[in-house]
Amino acid sequence: MEEIERLKKEIENLMPSEGLAAEAFKDLVKDEIKEFFRQKLNENPELKKMLHEGLIEYMEAKIKEGSAVAKVIKVASALGLTSMPPRLKEELVEEILKTFRKEIEEVFKRL
Repeated sequence: MEEIERLKKEIENLMPSEGLAAEAFKDLVKDEIKEFFRQKLNENPELKKMLHEGLIEYMEAKIKEGSAVAKVIKVASALGLTSMPPRLKEELVEEILKTFRKEIEEVFKRL
């Protein structure tokens, strides 16, 4: 009897779960929706062009956002360095240079 129960459990484990089936169904629905939108975009070149332009603007905005964040970090770092006691600042700068030196050497070794 134990052997039958063990085999039953093994078979149940091999069969896809309800969650897996639901996920697969959702993927099929998503694919159909994507295909529908692709078809509509291909039928309307103006919409397709607007989407393309919007995506370009979005990517440019993300790049600009990254640049702004880098500037803020640079200012915060400079402010922090100017606020430090000279000895501590020297130690920190030396440690940072050592770290970047190692990273740069690794990059050149890979080239």
